Amino acid sequence: MTACTGQRPATTLALYFASAFLSAAGNSIAAVVWVWLVLDRTGSPAVAATVAGIIAAFQLVVSFIGGSVIDRFGRQRICWISDVVSASSLLWLIAVDHWLGLTVTWFVVIGIYGAVGDIPGTAARQALAGDCARATGMDVGKISGGLQTAAGVALLVGPAAGGLLLAAGTTTGALWITCATSLAAAGVTAALKLPRKENDPAHECAARTDMAAVPGSWAGIRGDVRAWQSVWRIPVIKLLVVTQFVSSALVVPFLMVLIPAHFAQVSSPLSLGVVLSMYAVGFLAGSVAATVWSSVSHRLVWLVCMGLFGLAFVFLGGLSSTPLLLAGNLTAGIGGGLLAPMVMVLVTDNVGEDVRGRAFSLFTAAQSLAQPVGLSVVTPVIATLGIYATARGISGVFIVFGVAASWAGWTLLSRTHPPSPARTDTV
Repeated sequence: MTACTGQRPATTLALYFASAFLSAAGNSIAAVVWVWLVLDRTGSPAVAATVAGIIAAFQLVVSFIGGSVIDRFGRQRICWISDVVSASSLLWLIAVDHWLGLTVTWFVVIGIYGAVGDIPGTAARQALAGDCARATGMDVGKISGGLQTAAGVALLVGPAAGGLLLAAGTTTGALWITCATSLAAAGVTAALKLPRKENDPAHECAARTDMAAVPGSWAGIRGDVRAWQSVWRIPVIKLLVVTQFVSSALVVPFLMVLIPAHFAQVSSPLSLGVVLSMYAVGFLAGSVAATVWSSVSHRLVWLVCMGLFGLAFVFLGGLSSTPLLLAGNLTAGIGGGLLAPMVMVLVTDNVGEDVRGRAFSLFTAAQSLAQPVGLSVVTPVIATLGIYATARGISGVFIVFGVAASWAGWTLLSRTHPPSPARTDTV
């Protein structure tokens, strides 16, 4: 049974997946162009790292604020507004570069402004999966798999497109194209017709009253804290967020330090690009598999994913071998592609609509926090033991964690049903 929206289910799905692809493609292109621009204008990798660190710290704050904003003002609305903010940040970057000249301060300010759009937008789009399921009558798991497939294609195509744009023309031209992509994502998202329960102003007013009272007041702050606590108390959310944080903290050193450092030592930048792209290939394959096998039980998917992640870290531990690095990134991508749709289903099935934006924002916050934590812990270890011993040590740490997480998931998810059909709330 579907909710009455006046839009054909096939059209709703096409718009939803297209918006995900356009937004993710814009973000992945922008990531390539942004790093290139910072290095080109400052000439210092250290400055680029500093800028990235400052923005990452702010993203953690935005993750928590954004979750409350999504639940207060509506998922679809925040989704397209976020894409507009992302586009306007690129326009701002172009204008400053043309008329004033970009400095480190400008990069930080504009980067923070862009994060205001990127972070809540990602969580809001994921939270819309349940609304699309209700509007189309389609299984939430299949919709989640389709969404991750669209994101996987964008992750594969976006960086390559960014590199081609930089090679073919000016940096400014690449920024204009990325800006157009983000605006297109906003337009497609706004065209979605979803059940009024999501968009009704009366529903939003009730949510504001129930969750936060008057925003900014003590009652509002207490309401927000209670809402966050209600999300964190859900056992499955706790399991997923902890797993996200630990795995991200352990994989970030590989992606940002260890693998690039190895290929720098052997003077093989092309191999670096190929190795890193293998994650996107695996993620796309895993997302497609998750869509096809959406009826498989949650705990079986969990065990398969933990096994794939453990195998991936074993491969990555052999840092000096390019074939092992290729296998590690591919295996990790397959696991990520399988797990991401299931996470969306579990959140949609276990978290109420009034706090669902906060739930998805928790994962963004965990990932944002994991990056500085992982790098700060690993940096002195690398200085002492070197990159190859550090890689083996990180792999061993994840094996221990993976065994514990596998057992916890088996125990917890044994009480969780397979992906449920779309909810049948009607207007």
